[in-house]
Amino acid sequence: HKITFTIIIIFFLFSCSSKIFNTKDFVLGTKEQQAKLNYLFSLLEKETNYDNCFILNKEISKILEQQTEKNIISTYLLRYIEAFPSDPYNAWYTYKIAENYKHQKINSFAEKYYLITINNFNDIIHNDKSIHLATINNLIEINKEPEFQIELYLRLERDFPESMKSGINLYNLAKTYEKTGEFKNAIATYQKLIELKDKDIPGGSNNFDYIKEMLSYQEVNNVYWVKSDLNSLTNTIRYAIRTQNAELLRNQTSKLDFFVTSWTAEQKSVNREFISEFDRFIRGIWRGSVKAANELDNSSNNSEAYLRTENWSYRIGTWYMYFRKIDFPADQRIHDKWEWIGIYLGEKPFRGEE
Repeated sequence: HKITFTIIIIFFLFSCSSKIFNTKDFVLGTKEQQAKLNYLFSLLEKETNYDNCFILNKEISKILEQQTEKNIISTYLLRYIEAFPSDPYNAWYTYKIAENYKHQKINSFAEKYYLITINNFNDIIHNDKSIHLATINNLIEINKEPEFQIELYLRLERDFPESMKSGINLYNLAKTYEKTGEFKNAIATYQKLIELKDKDIPGGSNNFDYIKEMLSYQEVNNVYWVKSDLNSLTNTIRYAIRTQNAELLRNQTSKLDFFVTSWTAEQKSVNREFISEFDRFIRGIWRGSVKAANELDNSSNNSEAYLRTENWSYRIGTWYMYFRKIDFPADQRIHDKWEWIGIYLGEKPFRGEE
């Protein structure tokens, strides 16, 4: 009798018996659905293997998801988890609850159960995908609070390092660091990003190259040519031209990627030799003939600007000085400031707004 009693106890502890809670509350829907639910619950009451319980609960969930009462599936799975807290598939059950609330756009409840999924239960692989990984990605999607997002990205880096080899994840982490003012961490994350071959980030390869270019400023201690005020920068260039001060003009150029090119060239190549010849070019067609427009070109805007100049003693006498406003919050020395980044040779092939 003692052996029989022990076997009964073991069966009770390790079965998925739904007799622990009333399953009649969950027999809903059409007659066909009710019949199927009754059948599934009857199997569940007899089942002793958690793997098989999982298969049955997935089928039960499919039917409950079709009911007009959208939270019935959440109620059922919660009852099940309470009855069987040691079920190794509980991560999937809480994930399913969270997904149900997310689809209803009840994000506060969705967040609650996503957090329970990753903090209370071990990860499982379902359909070749990690439940914890999917959960973290969903949390990133629904909670935009920067400090919380940083925690999630760092958890990805710890638990799923392969996911941080994705350009988009590193890019988003760097941008989030910028929002919280953690600029050193932002720079370090951008450095990791440019070491990747994956350029799948917003803005594509152009943005990838821009970030790489911005990081080159980290190698420069004094970025004196970057100016807070565009008018001050352009007025200095006008003064240098008017006084034929080639050295002053050179000092205003970007010291990293200054280009000289035609409007139609596909690549903007850096040309330091051209800058060294300012002394000769600034003499003009005749002495003192080089002129700079009093106003910026009408195609200028809040992020880039053009200044027309003419009569340079070069085979192409018209030059447009090109200025850009730097957008790189990770480096506060240069962010939101202006620099003279290049020269377009010849007349502009397009018209700005009148």
